[in-house]
Amino acid sequence: MASQPSGEDTSTWTIIYPTYLDKKASASGGRRVNKAFAVENPHVEEIRAACEKLKVPYVLERNKVYPRDFMNPGRIRVSFRHPGAECKSRTKCEFLREIAQLVAQLKSRREAASPTTSSGSSKPSRKKKK
Repeated sequence: MASQPSGEDTSTWTIIYPTYLDKKASASGGRRVNKAFAVENPHVEEIRAACEKLKVPYVLERNKVYPRDFMNPGRIRVSFRHPGAECKSRTKCEFLREIAQLVAQLKSRREAASPTTSSGSSKPSRKKKK
């Protein structure tokens, strides 16, 4: 979908900040999904890609910030109840879980996670003192 739908009032659409999906944020710090669904350091561009995959109308606002986490700029306004959308969510919480799962499955996330796997033992061996 286009970044700005023409002629539509977006002021009533649902707002998503990246902090809502951040695994490192606490619930009081702004996280809105369970840690099992959350991802580390989500970016607004990843959320945009997930919205495009779901064919949900969205508006990307790069200059807006979440008051509790002003170091991570950007937010997205979405209309997930739009008739042409391919999402099955009925509530905002379900929609956030669906977005978090799609962000975790993104190619950029999978490529970044693969080099971190290590082979061998994780504990160093120690010599006994006599």
